[in-house]
Amino acid sequence: MLMATLAASSAVFGAVLVDELLPIYPDSTASELPILTQVSSARDTIAGFHLLLDGLDESQPVEVQVFLDDQPFDVKLYELIDVPVEVNTGLVTRTENYDKKKNPHVIRRAPFRIYEALKPVSDLDAGKAQAGLRVEWSTEGFAPGAY
Repeated sequence: MLMATLAASSAVFGAVLVDELLPIYPDSTASELPILTQVSSARDTIAGFHLLLDGLDESQPVEVQVFLDDQPFDVKLYELIDVPVEVNTGLVTRTENYDKKKNPHVIRRAPFRIYEALKPVSDLDAGKAQAGLRVEWSTEGFAPGAY
C-alpha cells in the first residue's frame, strides 16, 4: 500500500490526494475535492498524483513522506505553480475573442488561475497558507500487481 504522511503544525490543516488529471485551482479547498483512492499506471512509466494542502501555518514548513508496504519510498516532489488563464478557448478559433461566441465546454470561465506548471522541490517553503504538490515515482522494475 502506498501511503503519504504529512507533518504540519496548523490547527485547521486540510490535505487531499487528487487525480493528476483533475483541475485544481488556488481557490480550491481540500474538503471540496474528490479523494483519490487508487492510482493506475502501466509498468516502466511514471505514476503520480497531486496533493492539495490548505490551512497551513505560514511560519512552519511542511514535510511529506511516502511509504510502500510500511517502508520509506523514494518519490519526486514538485510544487504546483498556478498560472493565469485570461481568455477561454473559442468554439471555432483560438479564443472566444476572435469569433465572439461563448464556448460552453470550458472548465471554468476566464479570467482565473489554475495549477499547471511544475517546480522541482526537496523542501516546501514556508510562507503559504495553501500548497499544491505533485508526487510521482517510476514504475520501472515493478512486477504486475496491486501495491
